[in-house]
Amino acid sequence: MKYLTPEEADKYISVSDDMFKYPAEYFTLVPCVEKNWENWEDVIYYTGKKKLRSMRGGEGRYWIYILSNEAMPGLVKIGYTISSPEERAVQISRSTGVALPFKVEFAFKAHEGEFLEKEIHTYLDAYRVNSQREFFALSVDKAKDIVTEIGKKYN
Repeated sequence: MKYLTPEEADKYISVSDDMFKYPAEYFTLVPCVEKNWENWEDVIYYTGKKKLRSMRGGEGRYWIYILSNEAMPGLVKIGYTISSPEERAVQISRSTGVALPFKVEFAFKAHEGEFLEKEIHTYLDAYRVNSQREFFALSVDKAKDIVTEIGKKYN
């Protein structure tokens, strides 16, 4: 296991933040913030996965979207697209099996949309209603919080 400075470590995903359970390859030491332990250091372990921060700047070209549908109360659809979330909602709503149109509840622009979507879906696996679909039984607000939190690693 290799030591990283805190600056170097900022480029990697910590073991505690990794949804895919990659093994620790690095570690760093940071000052302990707990009361009465101020002179000690905490060890933070990191995977070999680098954060997917773009060197291109900007917000990215992919959208992670959260859609709802009145015909499916209590469910949200979470996916990614390179087109606008509104275009994607219209596209999905055109299917003959869809009784009412989908509504865009939230959109998050990011780099590496496919990887971000996969990490979100893995995190939400317990909420998935069908293993072959992108529908999850959770509130729009909870979905927004999760997408935003996980998405921080992809901007």
